[in-house]
Amino acid sequence: MFKKGFIFGLLGFFVSLITISLTSTDKKSTPEGSASFTYKDGINGWISFGNILEESISQAFLSKDDLFVSMFMWKTMEPIRIPNKPEIIITDENNSIFWTNGTKQKGTKYIGWKQSGKDQNVLNSESLSIVKIDIISNDRRIGGYLYLEIENKPNPKDFTVAGWQYYGSVFSSSNDIRSYVANEDRLGIKNFVDKVTKKEDIINLTILAKNNIAIWDTDNAKIGKKLQNGGWISQEKDKNESDRFYFSIPIKYQDRELADIHFLIKLPSPEGNAYMSGIIGNIKNLFRPKRLVPSVIAFLIFFFVGGILSKGSGGGTTVVKKISAKGTPGLENKIQQLKEEIEQLEVTKADVMETVAKKQKTQKDLSMEIEALEKKKESIPAEVAAGMGPLAGEEESEESLLFDDLLGEKGKTNVQKKEELELTQRIVAKRREEIDLSGKIESRRRELLNLEQKIEKLNAK
Repeated sequence: MFKKGFIFGLLGFFVSLITISLTSTDKKSTPEGSASFTYKDGINGWISFGNILEESISQAFLSKDDLFVSMFMWKTMEPIRIPNKPEIIITDENNSIFWTNGTKQKGTKYIGWKQSGKDQNVLNSESLSIVKIDIISNDRRIGGYLYLEIENKPNPKDFTVAGWQYYGSVFSSSNDIRSYVANEDRLGIKNFVDKVTKKEDIINLTILAKNNIAIWDTDNAKIGKKLQNGGWISQEKDKNESDRFYFSIPIKYQDRELADIHFLIKLPSPEGNAYMSGIIGNIKNLFRPKRLVPSVIAFLIFFFVGGILSKGSGGGTTVVKKISAKGTPGLENKIQQLKEEIEQLEVTKADVMETVAKKQKTQKDLSMEIEALEKKKESIPAEVAAGMGPLAGEEESEESLLFDDLLGEKGKTNVQKKEELELTQRIVAKRREEIDLSGKIESRRRELLNLEQKIEKLNAK
């Protein structure tokens, strides 16, 4: 009886103490300026992430190429393994959904944004933060928006860090930045970084080659030089500061690792040590006599209640009521079957998208080859006009000249005629190949559309 009563008494004591701590409104216990930052304070990384996404899809949105947007988003977002994955919604100027990676339907009106104001691009609620980015091409608005919906979890610091990590992942996988790093194009890197609207939160950004030479750094004096003992990176990487966060991401180009991008990000936090002082002050105030009296009373009440319950139980056994789960296995099997079917369709969809991309590249190469052949064919009469006569050792008879004149072939040698004929035959063959490829691409597009419809139906179940 005494043992159980004592345990209940301790439980009551600490519950009372914690309750007083959480509900205390004593202003003297919290020094002026002590406060923690909120989800709204940590939104800058997500805004930067939205900017870099908008930069990548603006041309595809302008041409209404939703297939390119799907492929880009899949290749960009699929490898990222960072918590708090955002829902991305792209709409036209009237907020009709053009593309989304979530459950919202294309073509329907996006109703998540409920804020008016020309310069406002962040909306915060208790459980959700929304970022709104204008889609821009060639420094002008093209009538569309990119929205990010991010859940407010698990806490403001991790929420802030996740936004910058998403930004860093897309930054490192950008075709532009990989090309700039491969060619050590420092001006290109600078222009790319300058496009980020919230770059003031980046304390340090260093692109470090494998030989430890800085390809680019926020400090121009360090560019092109070898960092001694790892520079600021070795100083920051093992720290756990409350006002900054360090992370690094590799840059890969054509299946080889070129360099690493090292980020040092500023986190919003209270000034000085006021926040910690506030916590220490609250702990001290908990043990003031007027705070301890309710806790001691709670201890005594719980002590006697625990003793009475212990005596009354008489060592009896606890009966556990089992709930029947009849029919549940069949339902679980059906759910698992649907999940496996969706996963298989997603894999097939990814394969089809990759095939379409390859065929589109082949088609583009064919078009360029045909264009080159046609230009080469057109250059033959130009060469003749420039004064090219018969090749050495060739003599043209009067009959041959007359015959060529009648057929419009005057001035061309036999070699040139043969070359032009061969070029024409090659162009025709390439045209046929291009037509055949276009048919295959269209077939794959239809297959992809059918897959998306099947996935939507399965998800609806």
